[in-house]
Amino acid sequence: ETVTVTPTDATDYTPASTTATVNVAKVNQSINFNAPASPITFAPGEILRLNASASSGDTVTFSIDASSTGAGSISNGHILMITGVGSFIIDADQAGDGNYNAAPQVQQTLVVDAGPASQIVVSTSSAEFAAGQNSSDITVKVEDAYGNGVANQFVSLSSSSGVGRFIGTDESGDVKTDSSGVATFQYTDAIAGTPTLTFTVVSPPMVAAAAAVETPFDLVQAPLVQAHLKETVDPGPPDGFLVTGNSQTFVAGQDSGPITVQVIDPFGNVVFNQDLALSSSSQHGQFLNTDGSPILNGDVNTGPSGIASFLYTDTLANTSTLKIVDNSSINVLYAQPMETVIAGQASQITFISNPPLTAGVISGPITVQVADAYGNPITDQETINLQTSDGTGRFFSSADGTRPITSVTTIAGGDGQATFFYEDSTVGTPKLSATDSGLPDAKGQLAVPVKPAKLLFVQQPGNVTAGQPDTAEVEVRDQAGNLVTTGTAT
Repeated sequence: ETVTVTPTDATDYTPASTTATVNVAKVNQSINFNAPASPITFAPGEILRLNASASSGDTVTFSIDASSTGAGSISNGHILMITGVGSFIIDADQAGDGNYNAAPQVQQTLVVDAGPASQIVVSTSSAEFAAGQNSSDITVKVEDAYGNGVANQFVSLSSSSGVGRFIGTDESGDVKTDSSGVATFQYTDAIAGTPTLTFTVVSPPMVAAAAAVETPFDLVQAPLVQAHLKETVDPGPPDGFLVTGNSQTFVAGQDSGPITVQVIDPFGNVVFNQDLALSSSSQHGQFLNTDGSPILNGDVNTGPSGIASFLYTDTLANTSTLKIVDNSSINVLYAQPMETVIAGQASQITFISNPPLTAGVISGPITVQVADAYGNPITDQETINLQTSDGTGRFFSSADGTRPITSVTTIAGGDGQATFFYEDSTVGTPKLSATDSGLPDAKGQLAVPVKPAKLLFVQQPGNVTAGQPDTAEVEVRDQAGNLVTTGTAT
């Protein structure tokens, strides 16, 4: 700026003038920005008037800082229109003019919170996974009535399955939403099925509401905010068997009761559609369908019900070990139930020893065995009646012939055998008969040749001329020397 100085004392000084240049600096200014009330709860169409002044008296301009997380805009220079929750950083600026420098920027923060939780949005679809494994991530979002995420909101998790567990929760089993109202976790279950997962906003049991009564507040129940998700838990890998109907006892030639097999995973869930191979330690055993028809190749399948049922039959009295092998499993699994096959009703008596007989001499031990139709020894005590077709034959309980008998008895729990001795003074082939006293149809017969004790020449042949017959006479004598008049001898 140029300044001209002119003296005014003309008496003492000669008039004169001069010119000088003076530099005048701009004045600094400041902004007074009234902080808006914060936090506030979001509402649609919410506006906020911003109030700030500059010391220069010039107009202050407002803008939303780029670091803000809330959504909105400024209109008419000072009206903040809020369209989304979050944190607003409001910048207040005054650019200055010919007399004032630009004012230092002033910022104020406004926090716009979501309203109370109104709904839970599940963004994860229903999943399918194996028992004992974890599901994929499950994501839920807590929103207010306008779809804004509610931050730091606790959500309680529960399952209709008694053993299901959530992973990624706090000690109380709850999850907490992040700043955007989102929470993520996983689910695992040991029981196969379709459990329903329930997610509930954790709110105080009562909330305060203004009341037009003498008391300052009324306590009213907060609304329940929930969401649900149905998961599918499949059985895990095969790990064992559940066998029912094993350890049966049945009669040889008859069928067992149903034997039922289920393949289970490590948690006891039934595994479906498993191929099972059946075998028995008895070569006489056979597996049957429940309708009595033979099972081809000894293979069964548990099918969609997870159950395989079959029967077992055997003609040999024994304790059979049945082997059940899961051919569908990577690790071969097998079970070994035991079945006891007992002898049926006595139907035959067999002579299992046949010592040589000599007329008048007590035989060696003769053994008979009582058996069922399949040859299995009868272990019950049985009385066997003895008969001979020769009137001179006699039965004894011992080799010394001191105790004549007409029957023998098998030992209970034994091998169905009984032993006796026989003596006949008549040379021939008498038939010995053994009959079960309780079951007349159970019988057996044995033809036993009785040899003479002695052959004596009564008349010996003399000198014989070649080609001419001669006569010789012999007698048959028993052990006591008595003449035997029946039978033949060579």
